Parts: sequence; C-alpha cells; structure tokens
Amino acid sequence: MKTKFVGLLFLLASFLGVQAQVKVNLEMDQDQFLPSEALLVGIRIQNQSGQPLTFAEDLDWVKVMVETYTGKAITQSTDLPAMEPFTVESSQVATKVIDLAPYFDLTLPGRFRVAVMVKIKPWDKEVASTVKTFEIVKGFKLWDQDFGMPIDKNSPAREPEVRKYSLLKATYLKQFRLYVQISDAISGRAHKVFAINPMVSFSKPEVQIDRECNLHVLCQSGARCYTYSKVTPDGTILLRQTHGIAATRPVLRPDGEGGIHLLGGARQPSPDDLPAPSENTVAPSAEQSTAPPITSAPPKPDPKGKKKKR
Repeated sequence: MKTKFVGLLFLLASFLGVQAQVKVNLEMDQDQFLPSEALLVGIRIQNQSGQPLTFAEDLDWVKVMVETYTGKAITQSTDLPAMEPFTVESSQVATKVIDLAPYFDLTLPGRFRVAVMVKIKPWDKEVASTVKTFEIVKGFKLWDQDFGMPIDKNSPAREPEVRKYSLLKATYLKQFRLYVQISDAISGRAHKVFAINPMVSFSKPEVQIDRECNLHVLCQSGARCYTYSKVTPDGTILLRQTHGIAATRPVLRPDGEGGIHLLGGARQPSPDDLPAPSENTVAPSAEQSTAPPITSAPPKPDPKGKKKKR
C-alpha cells in the first residue's frame, strides 16, 4: 500500500506527463547511517527526450522531500548549495550527489524515506524520482576524550576551542563498523561522523592522541588482522593500513616526544588503504576483512606517502 508521500509523487508525475522522456532515480551506497554522518544521495537523470537538457541553472532545480516512515515530514533547514549548471545530452545519463545531513534534521534514530522533484526549465515541468528508504541508528560509544584544536603557529596565543573525539560501534549488514565522531566538547554538536574500518565484535580498540592532536586508532578488523588509522582534528583520514599478526601482534606506543608509533605485526596491503597501495602490491588475503567496503569516509588525501617494504 502506497503512503500519501509516495502516492503524491507518482500522481504529480502522471499529471506532468514527462516521466517517459526523463527518468530520475535515487542511488545510495548504503541504507543505514549514524546521526550527523554524511548522508549521500545520488540523483541519476536519464534523458530520453531527443534533445539536450540543462539543469541547475536555478537554485530550485531540485526539491528534496524527506519524511519518517510514519509519514511525518522532515523540514528542510536551509537551501541546498548552488551547483554548476550541467547538460545531459539525449540518450545520456548524469548523476549528481548531494549530502542531506547538513540540510535536514536527521539526528534521531528511525526509518525515513527520501524522494526528489527535478525541474526541467525549458518545459516548465518537474519529474518525480524513485523513493529510497534509509535508517538512522544510534552507535554504541566505546571511548571519548576532549582535545584542544591546534592553532596556526603564527597566530597569537589564545584559549583553544575544545572538541571531543569519540569512538562509536554500530552494526551494518550484520557486521560491526568502527566510527569516529568529532564534536564540540561543550554543546555536543557533532562536526563529523564517519566510519574508519570494520571491526570484530570483541575488539577493544587501542587509542592514542599525538602532540598535534591527531587521533591514532588500532582495531582488530579480522581473524588475524588489525586496521591502523590516523585522523586529523578536522576529520581527515591521513593514514589507514592493515597489519597482520607475525611474531607479535601490532600495538601503538608513544615515542616519548609526543609522536605515536605502530610496533609489531606485519603490513598487509589492502584496497582500503590510505594512501592507496601501489600497482605491484600483492592483493590481501580473504581473511583480512569480512565486512563490506567502507563508503562513508571523508575524501582521500593526496597519495604521496612512501612505499612500504614487505
């Protein structure tokens, strides 16, 4: 049985009569998110009209509608960001990705639906998209610690902004994932939430913060392997590596000068590594990770790291 929300979209589409010429589908790499995690939705536009169509010439080229599974509308807090106009030639397809998290209050656990209406300016018409369902889940907190945001060395001394690192555990597709949350230590407002690696259920991550306030996390992510991640205070993943058990298992240790070193174990290059493994790197074994690939991490930094010797 269709809800009023879904039914209205298809009713609009039937009245407008352009659904056969222009099709709009929504795509999501995952259907489960933590509160404040980036919630990326791909708007896939397929043009079968026989003429090129240009979109995003106006700020209102797309209207996003989100509601709870019980039918309560989620109000959009601010306008979506402006986008460079793009043209979809006839018989071609284009996909534009938007992040819903900054524009809708999706911080409470629950199930939700999202759909969009895409404006076709030359025709003065709109096309309804397919409807996607997703879920907001609450992660289990494993650890947290306040830290002061570093300031530029050339800036005058001042009281630092205090933020908080938190490690959260959540289940996705019957597998556990480890997340980092960076939030304001006073208000609790989350600045960033993102997954850093899969983890086994009984793992107790090792955590260290270095002199530059970077977060170092070592977590067991498979039967005999560990994932080591280094995250900056602004939420950029500088480093992610997989290390197996050799003569000893890997451990994190301070170097006595404010730095953190990874000792023990043996490097096992993985496709999820940051920076990415070189082309001649041997592929990892199947036991390294039993969880699905991580798709919600921040953009990769420029891969200029040194090659690792095996």
